[in-house]
Amino acid sequence: MLTDGKITGAEYFGIFNKNEKINFKGLEEENIYKENFIILSKIYENRILLENKIFDISSVLNDAKTFVCSFAVKSLDELVDCYKKGYISQSKYFSYLVSLSKKRNIPLFKYKTIRKYLDLEKYYKDLNFNKVKKELFDINIVLADKMTYHKYSKIKELNKNYPLQYYKEIKKYLDDNSSDENYGKKYKNFYIFCDYLQNKNDIDLVQLLNEEQIILTDLYSSFSQTLTEKNLIFLRRFIIKK
Repeated sequence: MLTDGKITGAEYFGIFNKNEKINFKGLEEENIYKENFIILSKIYENRILLENKIFDISSVLNDAKTFVCSFAVKSLDELVDCYKKGYISQSKYFSYLVSLSKKRNIPLFKYKTIRKYLDLEKYYKDLNFNKVKKELFDINIVLADKMTYHKYSKIKELNKNYPLQYYKEIKKYLDDNSSDENYGKKYKNFYIFCDYLQNKNDIDLVQLLNEEQIILTDLYSSFSQTLTEKNLIFLRRFIIKK
């Protein structure tokens, strides 16, 4: 039931740990919770039937696209398909979307996270990863020579599960011990790479996905020439997530 989403992790814990002195309290109204649970159960019971219906509706909507949608809408569909299938990178995908928005005179102020992401990619596009790799190799030699085996092993261990923290720890050590040598200058590409990782980590991925849907909605609306086309696009995006 836990795997199927019928009970939560807290409920699972409560069922199998009845002797624990923990007072569980739900945030939901009991009646509303039970009603929703019954609806969820019915959906699961009719899951295959519903999926088949959605497939049939999707086929009809896709066929209608051929006759109703403009060339611009079809082209945008192809762009989204290429991105989802991994044929183009995320940075190119968002660049195309922003470029299309500019051509359609759509204000870009709503896409702050997308613009931040693209600015970051543009700033670091010339980052030489081969040089970063070589410098990191040299840095590890320095660390192995100057650190105790225990401390060096702990830092190396971070690379398995916490790569960002791994690079942070290395950079911190270099910063703290750069009195004799200017490590920032000596390992310039590694330092730029660390900044890139930190800035990329600061981007809100949930907001990035939200803005992707907003910019797609704006573009589809801009490209739609008739009310029928607008309604068809809405149904396709709502039902088949496209």
